[in-house]
Amino acid sequence: MERTNYWTRRLSRRHALGAAGLAGTGVAGLALVGCGDDDNKGSQPAPGETKASGSPAASPSADASKINKDGVLKARQGAIFSTINPYKGLDSGLTWGFTIFDHLWYTPTDTGIRENFLASSIEQPDPLHFTIKMQDSVFHDKPPINGREVRAQDVKASFESASKQPAISASSWWKDSLDKIETPDNKTLAFSLKQIDAWSFSSTNAGSPISSSIIPEEIAKSPDLMDKDLIGSGRFQFVSHENGANFKIKRFDKWRIKGEPWLAGIDYKLIQEQAAALAAFSSQQIDSVAPNNKLERDQLDQKHGKAIEIDNDLSASIWTLQGRADG
Repeated sequence: MERTNYWTRRLSRRHALGAAGLAGTGVAGLALVGCGDDDNKGSQPAPGETKASGSPAASPSADASKINKDGVLKARQGAIFSTINPYKGLDSGLTWGFTIFDHLWYTPTDTGIRENFLASSIEQPDPLHFTIKMQDSVFHDKPPINGREVRAQDVKASFESASKQPAISASSWWKDSLDKIETPDNKTLAFSLKQIDAWSFSSTNAGSPISSSIIPEEIAKSPDLMDKDLIGSGRFQFVSHENGANFKIKRFDKWRIKGEPWLAGIDYKLIQEQAAALAAFSSQQIDSVAPNNKLERDQLDQKHGKAIEIDNDLSASIWTLQGRADG
């Protein structure tokens, strides 16, 4: 499931959320394919957009104020989540880490260059200390948080809570490198390290899509609350699920980047069998599918021709088995 540049590239609406749409599939295929002529709202191109294959793809010069933002991505979910709690499952942690929750920064693996998110600035006077100033942001307007501002204390609590969660499989950075996090005020975080670590900002350490997810301080202190509902400050707000399947998330209208995201939401549809997924794609029940091999890809190409768009970013399935380091 390709996510390396999901947050930072200037992509079309389809490609920018392709990774989110494939979250939880349990497989990675040869290609990501988009089917055209869907009947979703917002399927007509706005000025500055192109529509070679159905879903609108905004060009970098598009006027965002003129783009129809009613479109809902219909995504396949390939496996039932055992829990929606991001601290208790890799599938839920990654899916919500890229949609429901915000982060201070992210470092794409293909560039190695840190991209600030909620962090407005990061100053590092020496290798063992860095100070972060935060932008203004608010949590989703759901009880008991009710849309209050995101504070530095929330970030500190999130990091400290995540570092104690055994299911996240946090890297050694959390125990061996991180010393403490202080909050001089509501918008400032001061990180202190025990030892020099050149990879502190990487996606496997303090920039992890899972363990660096920002949650309210109240929930960080009682993370089991996320077994029932999710409250973050990310671009999408959690709406509902059906026993770990068929998730619905919607655009967060108070997202810190005004005018984004362009999608109104994402509806996940549980389809576990590949044959059923291919049929659902052809009947436009889902907007993308990952072929398992070249034969499936060629059959889709022959069947739909120019009505689909083939993306070759997804190119391999890689499975690993590792022993737990905590015994």
